[in-house]
Amino acid sequence: FSYIYKDTKSYEIKQLKEAQTIHAKQSAQGIEDFFASWIRNLESLSKIDAIIDNNNVGKRYLNLFYEANKEQITSITRLDERGVILYNFPANSSEGMDVSGQEHVRMLLQDHKPVISDVFRAVEGFDSIALHVPVFRGGVFKGSIGILINFESIAKRFLEVIKIGKTGYAWVISRDGMVLYSPVPGVTGKSILEVVKDYPMLMDMVNDMLKGEEGSVEYTFDKIGAWDVGQTRKFAVYYPVRIGNTFWSIAVASSEKDVLSGLISFKNKLSLVIGALFICGIVFSALGAKAWIVLKEEDKRNKLEHELQQKCDELAHITRVSKVDQLASTLAHEVNQPLGAILRNAEAAALFLQDSSPDLDELRAIMEDISKDGHRAGEVIDRMRAMMNPRKTEKGPLDLNLMVKNTLALVRPSADKRQVQLLLKIEANLPSIHGDEIQLQQVLINLLINALDAVDDNPPRTRRVTIGVRPVGSTVEVAVSDNGPGIAADKIQSIFEPFFSTKPDGLGMGLVISRSIIEAHGGQIWATNNESRGATFTFTLTAGLGGEAI
Repeated sequence: FSYIYKDTKSYEIKQLKEAQTIHAKQSAQGIEDFFASWIRNLESLSKIDAIIDNNNVGKRYLNLFYEANKEQITSITRLDERGVILYNFPANSSEGMDVSGQEHVRMLLQDHKPVISDVFRAVEGFDSIALHVPVFRGGVFKGSIGILINFESIAKRFLEVIKIGKTGYAWVISRDGMVLYSPVPGVTGKSILEVVKDYPMLMDMVNDMLKGEEGSVEYTFDKIGAWDVGQTRKFAVYYPVRIGNTFWSIAVASSEKDVLSGLISFKNKLSLVIGALFICGIVFSALGAKAWIVLKEEDKRNKLEHELQQKCDELAHITRVSKVDQLASTLAHEVNQPLGAILRNAEAAALFLQDSSPDLDELRAIMEDISKDGHRAGEVIDRMRAMMNPRKTEKGPLDLNLMVKNTLALVRPSADKRQVQLLLKIEANLPSIHGDEIQLQQVLINLLINALDAVDDNPPRTRRVTIGVRPVGSTVEVAVSDNGPGIAADKIQSIFEPFFSTKPDGLGMGLVISRSIIEAHGGQIWATNNESRGATFTFTLTAGLGGEAI
């Protein structure tokens, strides 16, 4: 029995450390990708002549970039080559201020490379991180573009989601040893050396973390912040987060009592049973145990063995459930990172295309990043990869009915998850059209996703989206209709304009791109409100012929 317990305990601890390592690495990769994406976006902006010149057009670009990303950034700044603020949005009261004395700005002015500041308390009262990339004209340094990021949004996205049992959590320190994040009250903002000074077993781990190394450790402690928790054994894994000119270090820690609570309970019960058997054996030996007592004790022993076998089976089941839970958690975290990177790269590309002469090399680099992140998402988004890869327009005869059905197959899982009923109304013997299947799929998917979003607030049993395909004269008409709240009368004329969006996190480019594709195919697209409830988006395509290539 002791062997079974020790073996199972060792296996559970091994599984725990593997799970902690996965969480630490995934969070580190997510944070690194997060800052790398912002650096790429700002470097793209830094190559626009209007922004280099800091003229009114450049300032408008900076304003648009801020508005498109204000859920994640709190301000955008343009510095000159001396470290003086040329422009700041949305608060312009700091223009003309010399910030060259700040450590990250000094590094920027000295090295002319992207810099990321340590976490600091902004005047608005929240913890922030400044990110600056240099601006050059013909190889001559012309200052920088910088953004201010709310650190709380990073913590919520990459750190608060790490939960292992009831006591497991993550904490992060900077290269200089300041605690950037910890769920323990009163610890954030302090020196980690001060926090762990009374725990020599933690000092070696902290020293490794400050060197940017990775590893694991087991330690004991008796307090969490100001709480006295008694002697507790913990397991921790630490891993570096390398971002630009600096690095952080993330640690994922879990209590032995929390992770092995089931095993500890089993151990205690097992000890009691063995102790009871031992005492009973002495008593029965002293009394000269009679035969019927021996037989009765044999029955008890058989029953006990059966109960112990059941406990072993329960332990095996707990292990399987734990593995499934860890796998699901890891897959969700793994898919979220490339999807987030795809979104930010797509926003940067859309913004970059506003320039009259966009840098095609930069656009190709952005699209290559999108393709790479699409591959990382695996089978979940594999059928969507073709729309994200750089490709030439390939027009040819197209069966519109088949294209609509294939597109519905892509969207149906999302509709089912959101409890939306998809209705398809197709007329037989439709004339073929001449067009690019992937581009038209992109239009239809965009309209379908917008329709799914529109019915989100409806009761689940009433959510309905209808797709209709029919011939109208010399054209074929495709209509996507929903029973949502419809489009406000004062906004229906603006929905196809750039950067106009009814969604709080929308970029406002989906319908603009859809209209460009349809018009390039010689068709038209428009939106109307339904007579009863909801809205309908309709586009037409000329039967047999297509527009010019785009």
